[in-house]
Amino acid sequence: MIEKIEEIRISLKNGTYLSALALALTLPDICSQIEASASKGNRDLYIKWVNTHVLSGYFDVQIPGFDEAMFAGNVCYSLRCSFLHSGSFTVKSKELLVSIEHFILKKPSSIASRINPLNGDAKRFGYRYETSFNSDNTQTISVEIDIAYLCESLCQAAENFYSTQPDKNRFIDHACIIQ
Repeated sequence: MIEKIEEIRISLKNGTYLSALALALTLPDICSQIEASASKGNRDLYIKWVNTHVLSGYFDVQIPGFDEAMFAGNVCYSLRCSFLHSGSFTVKSKELLVSIEHFILKKPSSIASRINPLNGDAKRFGYRYETSFNSDNTQTISVEIDIAYLCESLCQAAENFYSTQPDKNRFIDHACIIQ
């Protein structure tokens, strides 16, 4: 697990963002299987793990005026499926109740800093959520996420999860050793 997290961080440092994202999106799969003692991952485990472990502190700060401004487990899973299976950033799924018309992953440092509305501290939030109304009165949802912020959020959550597991041998089945 730690090796995968280190690889993601090396990829981010080297600017190979798609490689970092591909590996980072697998972390919830691995962790959710271990947490549930499941031999195979699935959508429900993935979404639950992201909602439980990643959202606590990373994407749960609401942007004033946008009560649903969250990068939640269903959005992450939709991105995972779209990116890993189709090579795209189309983040829409009727089944998962995800309907983001413009999902954009940005290079690091391209999203302005925000003030944390919970305590007023200046903290850089790596995502922006906006809604707009079209001339026909339909709503368009746009999301921008700093790719390094997303990958690091997944890494931090996985690292925290790993550190709480007393039996590290549970991660052995998910090790990929290149010799």
